[in-house]
Amino acid sequence: EVLYYTLILLLISGLTGIVLAGDIFNVFVFLEVAALSAYALVGISGGRALIVAFRYLILGTLGASFYLLGVVFFYASTGTLNMADLAQQMADKPELMTSKAVIGGTTFMFIGLGIKMALFPLHGWLPDAYTRAPESISPLLAGLMTKVALYAWVRILFWVLGARAEIGQVNVLTLLGGLGALAAVAGALLALRQENVKRMFAYGGISHIGLILIGVSQGNQTGFAGSMFYLINDAVMQAGLFFIAGAAIHQYGARTVGDLSRLRQSPWLIGAIIVLAMSMIGIPPTGGFFGKWQIILGAIEAGNYLAVAAVVVATLLTMAYFQRLFIGIFGDSQESPTASAAEMHPSVRLSVGLTAATVIILGLFSDPMIKFFRETAASAGL
Repeated sequence: EVLYYTLILLLISGLTGIVLAGDIFNVFVFLEVAALSAYALVGISGGRALIVAFRYLILGTLGASFYLLGVVFFYASTGTLNMADLAQQMADKPELMTSKAVIGGTTFMFIGLGIKMALFPLHGWLPDAYTRAPESISPLLAGLMTKVALYAWVRILFWVLGARAEIGQVNVLTLLGGLGALAAVAGALLALRQENVKRMFAYGGISHIGLILIGVSQGNQTGFAGSMFYLINDAVMQAGLFFIAGAAIHQYGARTVGDLSRLRQSPWLIGAIIVLAMSMIGIPPTGGFFGKWQIILGAIEAGNYLAVAAVVVATLLTMAYFQRLFIGIFGDSQESPTASAAEMHPSVRLSVGLTAATVIILGLFSDPMIKFFRETAASAGL
C-alpha cells in the first residue's frame, strides 16, 4: 500500500513538473518520473498486467529517447535549453528554422511526444495498458498521461518554435492537422469494433487526442481556445468513463458490452454514463459540446473543411459506439438478472457523480475559460 501511494504521488509530481517546467530538458526529466511511475502502476496487479507494463516500458523508453535526441539537437544548434531563450533565438535567427539540427530536433521531439500522447499510429501501448491496469489506476492514467504529453508539445510548438513555424519546407500546423484528423477518425472506428468496455474507452481517448490536435492546428485563436478547453473536458470525461468501467467490473462483473445489462441495477452508474456520453458526443449543455463547437468554428474560420469533416465523422462514430453501449444496457438481454449486488461504496459514487457533474459545470461556465484560452493564444502570436 505504501508503494502504491508513493507511485501515485510520484506520477502526479512528474506530470505537474511537465506542466510547469520552463526548460526542455526538465520536461524530459519529469516525463520520465511520470512514465516510470505509470509503468509500475500498470503492472502492480501482476499476472498479464506485467507483460502489458513491459510493452509500455519499451515503447515509453523509445519515446523518451526520441525526445532526448531532439533536445540534444536543439542544444547543439542554439547552446540553450531554456524555452524563453530558445524562442528568442528562433525569432532573431530565421536561418535556424532551416538548419538540419532544428529540423531533426523538432521531428524527434514530436515523435517522442507523439508516442507519449498515444497519437495514432504511435498508440500501440495504450489500449492494453488502460485495459489491464488496476481499476483504480486506469482513470488516473486516462485522465492525465496523454493530455499532459499533448500539452507539452503545444508549449514547445507555440512558445518555442512559434505559431507560424515552418520546419524546412513543411508547415508544422498543416502536418499536425492531417495527423489529428487521421487519429480522430481511426480512434473512433477502432473503438466501435471493441467488445471490452475499457478497451472501447481507451480507443475513444485516442480519437479525442486527434480532435484536440485538429483544433490546435487551425492557426487561429478560436481553434486553439476550443482545443485547450476540450483537453480539460476530455481529461474529466476519460477519468469518469474509467471510473464507471471499474465500478461495473467490481460491482457487477461487467467487462464486455454484452454484460452491461447488469448495470440496470444501478441508476447511479447509468445516470453518469448518460451525462458523460452526451459530453463525448458533444450535446449541450456539457463541456464537450462547447469545445467541439469552437474547434469546428476555428476550422471554418481557417477555411479547412477537411478538418470540419473529420470532427463530424469522429463525432458520428462516437455516437455509434455509445449507441452500442446503451443497447447493451437497455436492450433485450439473454442474461437472467443477477441477485442484487453489494451496495456501491460512497467513494465510488462520489467519483462517478463528481466527474459527471464537472462536465456539466464546465459547459455552463465555458465562456470565461474559452476567453482565457483566446488571450493565451494571442500571447502565442495567433
